[in-house]
Amino acid sequence: MYSIARGALALAACLMFATAAEAALISKTFTFSWTGGGLVPDPLEGRFTVTWDNSLNYTDQTSGITLDSFNGAALGSPFGFTYQTGGDSLLVGGTQGGANAINAATNDLHLTIFAASTSAPMLAAFAYANGGPFLLGVSGTGTFTSVDAPEPASIALLGAGLIGLARVRRRR
Repeated sequence: MYSIARGALALAACLMFATAAEAALISKTFTFSWTGGGLVPDPLEGRFTVTWDNSLNYTDQTSGITLDSFNGAALGSPFGFTYQTGGDSLLVGGTQGGANAINAATNDLHLTIFAASTSAPMLAAFAYANGGPFLLGVSGTGTFTSVDAPEPASIALLGAGLIGLARVRRRR
């Protein structure tokens, strides 16, 4: 009886930790390409990976995001993001004027993504400044894709839970 209770307790603990690990942590890689509208270079292309907790709001966060590639001018400030839970909006870009804005006469980039944590995020706004006045991407055409990045921490927690269950079973 005592060993069954311990096994049930171990299983409940493993399930609790596994559920907490994947509750709200999102990791995605976004790729964009924009052409037209006077952009230099044309097309303007890039890819970034961001990890965030969709139950929290972030403002000008520079950790958890990586600009993997970008063929435009080097950004004049660190690459960052702002996330707003109400509306599931992810705002990405240089943090000089804030990730949710862009300043003319700077080297800056801005993307607004709605439904960011879902399986079908939508690019809602695009702007780019390469030292001159900013250019809104709405005057061109663009493509946008996202892919869920693998989350190794969840796999590690599942493995640790299975090892714990195996140990409890072996002691019986």
